[in-house]
Amino acid sequence: MSDEAIKETLIQFIAQMQNWEISCSKRTDESESGLLTYEDSSRIAMQDYHEIFSTFCSSKATPRTFHYQKPPSYNADTLQIERVENVSDSLEVRVYLQSNDPFQTRYVFRLIRECDKWKIHSKFRIASNGQWRVEDL
Repeated sequence: MSDEAIKETLIQFIAQMQNWEISCSKRTDESESGLLTYEDSSRIAMQDYHEIFSTFCSSKATPRTFHYQKPPSYNADTLQIERVENVSDSLEVRVYLQSNDPFQTRYVFRLIRECDKWKIHSKFRIASNGQWRVEDL
């Protein structure tokens, strides 16, 4: 699979996670206004999340507990892929991204080959001192 296909997989994941966080926020508003119970809102959110997770993430990756951010932590409009780095005999790559917002946060996504597809294994935030901190997918 080419670097472009790897990038496209990650871009699709980020876009779907952004939409998921926006949907979670809307359902929370509906819960607060009495249109939906908190339990139903959470159940729907986790079903949607698990669908995204199973499509894009490795069976070895760890799913998040229920949480989202407002504004979304995933933003396909502000994240820019810097480079793709091969790690292990074409079985693992690291994709480096940077946000185009005032914070210019840098991330690394680790993808591995699984069943002839690239799947996301883990996500890291790169601190200003260069250290990597594990982040939820």
